Amino acid sequence: QIFEKHGVEMSILGRFTGDKKFKLKHRGEIVCDLDMEFLHHGLPKKKLEGSWQPPETDERKPELPTDWVETYKKVLAHWNVCSVEPVMRQYDHGVKAITALAPYTGVHQDVLNDGYVAKPIYGKPYGLVASHSLNPTLTRINPSEGVKWAAADAFAKFTAVGGDYKRAALIDNYIWPKLDTKQNVASIDMATDALCDSVVATKSPCVSGKDSVSSTFITNKGERIDIPPVLNITVFGGIPDVEKTQSLDFKKTESTICLVGSLDEENLAGSAYYDTCGLVGTNIPKTDLQNLPATLDKVLGCVQSGKITASHAVSRGGLATALAQMCFGGDCGAKIDLSRLGDTRPDSLFFNITAGTLLVEVESPEMAEELFKGVPHVVLGQTQKAKQIDVEYQNNKLFSADIYDLKEAWQAPMKGVFR
Repeated sequence: QIFEKHGVEMSILGRFTGDKKFKLKHRGEIVCDLDMEFLHHGLPKKKLEGSWQPPETDERKPELPTDWVETYKKVLAHWNVCSVEPVMRQYDHGVKAITALAPYTGVHQDVLNDGYVAKPIYGKPYGLVASHSLNPTLTRINPSEGVKWAAADAFAKFTAVGGDYKRAALIDNYIWPKLDTKQNVASIDMATDALCDSVVATKSPCVSGKDSVSSTFITNKGERIDIPPVLNITVFGGIPDVEKTQSLDFKKTESTICLVGSLDEENLAGSAYYDTCGLVGTNIPKTDLQNLPATLDKVLGCVQSGKITASHAVSRGGLATALAQMCFGGDCGAKIDLSRLGDTRPDSLFFNITAGTLLVEVESPEMAEELFKGVPHVVLGQTQKAKQIDVEYQNNKLFSADIYDLKEAWQAPMKGVFR
C-alpha cells in the first residue's frame, strides 16, 4: 500500500521464517541453504598489526608574507579552498521546492553556505539540516587529529546554519588504502578512536556509514599508489523551525565581527597557506573537543534568537577565507585587528584553520560580550561600506585588499576549467 501510494514498483523477495536458516530458491528449487550462524560468523576474522610512523616533512615555518594581498589571493585560489560554483550549478537545488536554506547565498547568490536546510513536508515548520567535512591532508599527517578536525568542522557548519547538534546524528564514510601495511592499519585505528572521541564529546551517535578500504592502485610497473586516508563526516538532524536558520553573508555595515571558539594560535600544518608556501608540517591545529559543545550551544541559541545576523565556520581556508566569503556574500568590506587574537605571528592568526571556531556578525561589541560570556570569543572588528578588507596587527596596518580582486582570485580556478 505504501509503495502504491507513491507510485513505486516493488516485488516481494521473501519472508522471515524464524528457523535461523537462509534458504534461496530459483524457480521452486532450493539453490542455497545456510545456517545464519555460519553466514554471519563463519568467516574467520583477520588479525592485523598496526604501527604508526609520522610522515617525514619539513618542519620549517614559512617566511612572513612580503606581499600580503598576493598571499591572500593564493590561499583563496587553492584547489581545496576556491569557489566550486561551476560544479554545483550543474545540479538542481530546487527539486520539489523543499529548500529552506539554499546552498548558495549572498547579494549575488554565489557563496556557498555551511549547510543545507530542507523543508520536506509542505505546511509544516520543521525540516532537516545537513553538513559535512573531510580533510585528507590533515588525516594523512595525523589520522587522530585530522578526524577530530573534520568532526568539529562538520558540527560547526551544522550549527552555523541553525542545526542543533543534540538532535543530530553522524554518518561516517571511510575511504582508505588497503590494510596490508602496519601504517595503514594503525591509521584507520587512530582515526576510529578519534571519531569515537568526537561522538562521546557531542553525544551524537554514528547511525550509518560505509568503508572502502581498497583504495590502493598498483601500476603496470609495480608502483604502489595509496590514496590519502579520508574520513568524510556528515552531520544531519531535524530542526523544529526552518525559519530560524542563518546564512553566512554579512547583512549590514558597521556591525561587529566576532570569533567564537578556542583558537590554536600556534599550529598551522596542513593548511592551504602552508601548501602555497611549499610546506606541510606536522603541527596540526588542535581541536578543543572539551569546549566544543558549549561553543555550539552559545552560537545555536543566538542563531535561533536572531541575535546573530551572519555565521560561518572557520574551515579549510582558515579565518582569512571565512572573512572573505562573508564579505563576498554581503558585498561589503571589513576591518579587523589580529592583535586581539594574540601576540603570535600574524600569518598564524589570519590563515588559522582551527576547527570548531566560527565567525559571526552581531550588532555591537557589547552585545558580543553579553552573548558569548562563558565561552572563548574575541571581537575582531567590524564590517564597513568600503569594498575592502583592512587588517591591522600591533597598531600597524598589514594590508588592504579589494574584495573584488580577492573574489576574482577565488573564482578563477574553476572558471578556468569550466570555460
